[in-house]
Amino acid sequence: MGNPSSPKLKGDYVWPFTLTLPEKVKAPTVPGGPLEDYRLPPNFSERAAPCYLEYKIRVKLRRGKLRIDNVLFASFAYLPRIRPVPSSELRQLAYREESRAPGPDIDINGWCNLGTSSITGTIFESRPVTASCTFYLTEPLSYTRGTSIPFYIQLQSSDRQALDLFSSRGSLTIALARTLYMQSAATSVEDSRSSANKTNKVFTSVVGQAIYWPTDDNDLNSATRTLEGEIPIRVDLKPSFVFPNISIKYHVSFFISAPGFTATAEGSEPVNLPLFNHEVEIASILPTGPVPRSRIPAAELKKNEGNYDVSIGMLTAANQRFIHYMHRPN
Repeated sequence: MGNPSSPKLKGDYVWPFTLTLPEKVKAPTVPGGPLEDYRLPPNFSERAAPCYLEYKIRVKLRRGKLRIDNVLFASFAYLPRIRPVPSSELRQLAYREESRAPGPDIDINGWCNLGTSSITGTIFESRPVTASCTFYLTEPLSYTRGTSIPFYIQLQSSDRQALDLFSSRGSLTIALARTLYMQSAATSVEDSRSSANKTNKVFTSVVGQAIYWPTDDNDLNSATRTLEGEIPIRVDLKPSFVFPNISIKYHVSFFISAPGFTATAEGSEPVNLPLFNHEVEIASILPTGPVPRSRIPAAELKKNEGNYDVSIGMLTAANQRFIHYMHRPN
């Protein structure tokens, strides 16, 4: 080990240092525009991704006159600390007791009602059917990666055969979609997801597939079916962020994919639009309080791993147009 007090350096030296990163930085939304506050984004790099975001430490060693300075670079990973606010008291109690969390009829403050949408079409190419669907996500609409997004569904129809069809396995496609925004689309206040901009500035992919099952209190003789389920969130997902030139947002999208059902267009809207499409935040650390617990049966989770074919097909069929729309309330 060399002597740091020596006027000439010779040997091996170690100089410990720390670097404090700010939580926010100022950057222009558009080139030459005014500076605005943005939360420091995570590093981002994926195979085949059209852009990346990298952090590097730069060290310059000055070697005196007539000698070439040395410049060293080292890349490092950065993940912002994004913590959701705690869930409702009743849901936290269920987590502590490892019991089923109450539904929206009991825990009113613990669920976000995304509205009620109509389902109109024909089944088995013969009989017209109508039904209504109410969709709930747990509050707050921020979920930590490595956990899951709980949801609750209420289907209503006077046609019990249609109810049985819509509430059966594989009839509902509920997915977590990630949208990567680039260049001006990253911070645009306009609808940057239009078909004109989508081709080279906006990229959507399915990153999570829902698992659902009927609730224990279903009455098969009634005109209502209730389902509950979860969307597992991959632990390696980048948290949501908005930053000039690159942003990532997440949406939960809900399609009807029942075999034998053909949707009927309402007005001029395409038949392949989702019933619901709602933005959610993906956080990086757990909320305070009890750890959220998944109720997905282990066997169901294994079946679901990587099985995104239906969701990807829905996105392709819709030409990613579902991003324009929120739910269509009655």
